[in-house]
Amino acid sequence: MQFWSSVRQHLAFTRQETLAIAFLTVALLVGEAVRWYRSSVAPDRPAMEYGALDSEFVARTRAGPGSQAEGAKMPTRPRVEARLSPGCVNINTATLEQLTALPGIGPVTAGKIIAHRSENGPLETTEDLLAVNGIGPKKLARIRAYLRVE
Repeated sequence: MQFWSSVRQHLAFTRQETLAIAFLTVALLVGEAVRWYRSSVAPDRPAMEYGALDSEFVARTRAGPGSQAEGAKMPTRPRVEARLSPGCVNINTATLEQLTALPGIGPVTAGKIIAHRSENGPLETTEDLLAVNGIGPKKLARIRAYLRVE
């Protein structure tokens, strides 16, 4: 204790500052001990092959959509919804791409909307979408803000 008192007086640290420095030093030593233990106990992980992933990405990009080998499936990832502004999609003239940009509307449902439009004529209100198989009240409530009827 005599040592710490003389160091504290020499460096002009208060008692709280000395305790904070001691705590940080102990925390650093404990952290290093844990890191050393984990590295000595855990098996070495193989390095990630980023080059293989990059070359696969480039190959798929150059091949273009729809050129996937028969039977091979691309890994599915959650769809990132495009940022849409309110009232940006006219349901009577929207293309398949515009409809699939709506949250919860995939290509199959978008195709059903287009088929319903061509068979029954233009929609008069957004509620008319409830007649399309695959669109219920919850889905309509989710996309209503993005729709307009003209």
